[in-house]
Amino acid sequence: MCHVYVPDLVENYNSDALRYFFLINSPEKRDTDFSWQEFVNSNNGELLGTYGNLANRTLVFVKKYFNNTIPSGNIDYNINKKIKYLYYSVGNHIENGNFKIAVEEIFSFIRSINKYFDEKTPWITINSNLEECKTTIYN
Repeated sequence: MCHVYVPDLVENYNSDALRYFFLINSPEKRDTDFSWQEFVNSNNGELLGTYGNLANRTLVFVKKYFNNTIPSGNIDYNINKKIKYLYYSVGNHIENGNFKIAVEEIFSFIRSINKYFDEKTPWITINSNLEECKTTIYN
């Protein structure tokens, strides 16, 4: 069992990382134990590894090839459908107090967009099909 002194926790760690950890690890019907290892894993795995990876590689690509401006394009039908579903689903979960499920759905979507980025290979299409590359980055 780990004892945590809350003022030290808040003073020494990023508030967004703490919020994320407690949202994703807080059970909705019982008590939970805090684990430093789980805190590090959730921060490094989901926040940095999933969300941070998508944001970083997209923004670096936009800076390098598009002069810091997101190119225009056409939104992919399936991505648009997922976004609309996500908006309503996450909103409903939040309204019903199911914060953990809401965050899980958001990160599932982020993982799918990371996969989309990998499959569309904009680092290749930037030289072979500029319009496809622009659409990938736009999406």
